[in-house]
Amino acid sequence: DKCNGCIQRVEIGQKPACVATCLGGSRLFGDLNDPASDVSIALKNAKSLFRLDI
Repeated sequence: DKCNGCIQRVEIGQKPACVATCLGGSRLFGDLNDPASDVSIALKNAKSLFRLDI
């Protein structure tokens, strides 16, 4: 099966399964238009390269 973005989880306010179970914290998910989202905070404080999949 291909990734569907865990739409069923996102619709109820949860993170996608791959993000929720990533032990290293290398996967982030959030709304780039929300300055308080995990992904926006990480980009603001970026010391690494990020690949944005939209």
